[in-house]
Amino acid sequence: MTKYNTGNPVGSSDPRDLYDNAAVADHLVNGGQESHQDRTGTSRKTWKGMEVDFSAAQTQRASQYQAQLDELEQLTESLVGAAIYTDTAAGLAATVEGEHFSVPSPDNSEFLILYRHDAGPFATEINSYPSASWLEQVADRESANEARSQRNSSTLSEHENDLIGLGVTDGDTATQLAAMQASLDEARDLIDTLMGHNQALVDALIHHHSDNADTLSFITADNGQYTPVI
Repeated sequence: MTKYNTGNPVGSSDPRDLYDNAAVADHLVNGGQESHQDRTGTSRKTWKGMEVDFSAAQTQRASQYQAQLDELEQLTESLVGAAIYTDTAAGLAATVEGEHFSVPSPDNSEFLILYRHDAGPFATEINSYPSASWLEQVADRESANEARSQRNSSTLSEHENDLIGLGVTDGDTATQLAAMQASLDEARDLIDTLMGHNQALVDALIHHHSDNADTLSFITADNGQYTPVI
């Protein structure tokens, strides 16, 4: 409760309200309580209260982060120990429920398929790893698309320079050339966009099996060729 408690609305220049505001500010900044009432009777969080709330939130975040780390560590341990078997039947026979194992993929675009031994027993597919040949094909297609886009861009630049070199001063023709110039600029922007999309597509394809954090380390680049790490 403030000393004068005039009840004046916010924005008052009454010296008594200024006095009360100074006292309230002192409590909010320097007080030992977690909240304090302002001169209008509204409870406000003090500096002390904000420190307490922040500390509690930090403790909660640290606990959640540690729980996530523990979960990832357990998953990593199970994946690192995932031996390779000829088929799922052999993998199920050699593991217990909850353990992981890998089997060579029959698909040429894949290298291994990761399974989890579930109750039944049943082999649940968890992830799959792309083959080196498939990644090389993707990289080759991207290189070809980029080269084609560069050729198209170069051709547009040549036509653009030809038009600019005409030096036309006629009003109607100049207007037409300006419109053509705008169309050429739009085409160049479209090519740049397509080139960006091509790169994004390759990145997405290369990492399309990256649901687990450690999967990204499965692929390395050597002179533009992508090879699975075994």
